[in-house]
Amino acid sequence: MLGYSVVRLGGGREFLSNIAQHNVDFVFNIAEGLGNYRSREAQVPAILEMLNIPYSGSDPQCLSICLDKSLTKKILAASGITTPQWHLIEQREHLAEIDWSKLQLPAFIKPAYEGSSKGITSGSRAESADQLVEVASELLERYRQPVLVEKFIAGDEITVGIVGSRILGIMRVLPRQRTPNFIYCLEVKRDWNVWSTMNVLHGLSRVFCRD
Repeated sequence: MLGYSVVRLGGGREFLSNIAQHNVDFVFNIAEGLGNYRSREAQVPAILEMLNIPYSGSDPQCLSICLDKSLTKKILAASGITTPQWHLIEQREHLAEIDWSKLQLPAFIKPAYEGSSKGITSGSRAESADQLVEVASELLERYRQPVLVEKFIAGDEITVGIVGSRILGIMRVLPRQRTPNFIYCLEVKRDWNVWSTMNVLHGLSRVFCRD
């Protein structure tokens, strides 16, 4: 197309082999990385920078920080940006060491190093300390990584598309039946053709979801 040939590079060892064999001019990076490491999304762009190959998307530093939710919140708090109160749980034993009465409920529990709503379901919102411990324990076992427990903040789901410093558009997700406890969770995202429709107007996208 337009005089260019497109090559699928793959991931992991396949990516390393292909990037060494092909004379690549530019990489459109959509790689999530391998493993459950907090820096896994930085794996591909870090290699591309080492090889001096230009690519799309964020750089390794940005990806490493943003996938680590607790680190991101620490940086935001240190910069004077308000973020909900939180605890990082690395082992199940830590759940018994924390006085959960000091955390304002309801709480929201999710894996610390995941994206795309992995580990976030309709049951991620805990109304009691017992429910919080149960959900966190299950996530620790399933995802084999720390779990973030934070104060639940109700509100609209917002996604902002940015290239450089330019905002391309804003997407707001709203349930068809308004509720203060709506969660844009994995179940909703997987059944998008059933649960949602999209209307784009002047760069503003609004997704309406059944609840």
